[in-house]
Amino acid sequence: MKPASHLATTATAPPTFPMATPPANPATARTAPPPVLAMKPGGITTKNTRKPSHKPAATPPIPATPAARQSTITPAP
Repeated sequence: MKPASHLATTATAPPTFPMATPPANPATARTAPPPVLAMKPGGITTKNTRKPSHKPAATPPIPATPAARQSTITPAP
């Protein structure tokens, strides 16, 4: 069995990497959108913007029988 002495140097302290920039604060990182989104030629588009539909507007169903049509009209006194 191999001795564990070769693991002692790396297991005691994790390696530290020099960071070029300090870590961003997660509380302030989400307040402003990245500048790439604001610079798009189309502007910022949200998900709920829709193109006008090619379907015609739904019309209310027309009553088929004359009795059903008569019920919507109030008779003259």
